[in-house]
Amino acid sequence: METIELFAVEIYGDGSFYPGEVIYGDVYLKTNEELTVREIRIELYGEAKVFWSEAARKKRLGMRDYTNYEQYLNIAATVLWQRREVVGKILDSFSGIEKSLPGQIGANPVLSPGEHSFPFEFRLPEENLPTTFEGKHGHVKYWLKAILDRPWKDDMKIIEPFTVTEKMDVNQPEFLRPSQVQEDRNMGCLCCVSGPLSVTVRTDRGAYCTGELMPVTVYANNQTSHRILGVELELIQDTIFIASGGKRTFTTEIIATVTKAGKIPNAEGNDFFEMVPILIPSLTPTMRSSRCIKISYQIKFALLLRGSVNFRLHLPITIGSLPCQPSQSRRSSSRASGSSISPSITLMGFPSTSLDYTDGMTSCPNEAPPSYAESVRGQTRRYDTVYYNKGMDTPQLSNSVKKSS
Repeated sequence: METIELFAVEIYGDGSFYPGEVIYGDVYLKTNEELTVREIRIELYGEAKVFWSEAARKKRLGMRDYTNYEQYLNIAATVLWQRREVVGKILDSFSGIEKSLPGQIGANPVLSPGEHSFPFEFRLPEENLPTTFEGKHGHVKYWLKAILDRPWKDDMKIIEPFTVTEKMDVNQPEFLRPSQVQEDRNMGCLCCVSGPLSVTVRTDRGAYCTGELMPVTVYANNQTSHRILGVELELIQDTIFIASGGKRTFTTEIIATVTKAGKIPNAEGNDFFEMVPILIPSLTPTMRSSRCIKISYQIKFALLLRGSVNFRLHLPITIGSLPCQPSQSRRSSSRASGSSISPSITLMGFPSTSLDYTDGMTSCPNEAPPSYAESVRGQTRRYDTVYYNKGMDTPQLSNSVKKSS
């Protein structure tokens, strides 16, 4: 009959962590007879890998591989080990004392039959770690490995992944200010110039988090002979994979698209488009901490013109992981006045929108939206059981599990 009925690991919390946080958990072991072990060890790993192939410039060389690797975590700790060297010396000074304490001293620890629990904890490094990510040409991964080392037998191993989220705080002053891009062009070419066109695209902040609404407004001063048919906005994720020699490859993904039809401009030829706010889905935050993989976001804007090429602009946007929190000063001033200040004219001549502004900044919701980590891994507790779990979906441990240290 097999000695080990269950070998499992549990990580407390939702399985998602920020740099500097502590990972708590337990290793569970259930045996039906005495078990001799060398040690039970926990190892923590984190890495980024980049890999892709492309044709060499010279056809005779065929395909060429590009790779890169970066390690972030390589930590180990032992939760159960042989203690004879320490405790045995103390017992040697006493005559008549039994020198065989199961699980504590002897050639190797001996565990009694039943259920055992071994707690562990790791503090992640304080420096910013890149966010867990799986892309077309590379990934960032973090995982925990529990190892049961037994004499004269193969090791038992459990691999348990977890999520790390890079700290990207949208409450920094540079992110709270409105973000915009403006461009003036003379449409047409050579002798067919149709007139000047000025376009400004603006958001109320420079950074947003998962679950927040991103309002975008567009102002166009059209002095050309071409009518504006409408506008189109795309939220784009750009990913750069960097090989060890500096070679790069790119991927682009359209996250969301918003369109709006044109309308009859006023006498001055001005058009104002208040777009439907874009709901930020669960996205990997802007990634800057990795040397192998860079992730950024932008708003790709197109002004659709009749009888002419489309007018295109790009506005960089940051996706954060720490949501916007209303500052005490802004909340106090809002309560004192009874309502938020809504000026009739905002930055670059934009008419006011339905959102409230205070000092050019958008008031944040009272309740923070879900973070990237909460969106990715929302459960509160989880078990991973492997090897000899007797067909059980989750560990069936009693309330009186023997706690070992």
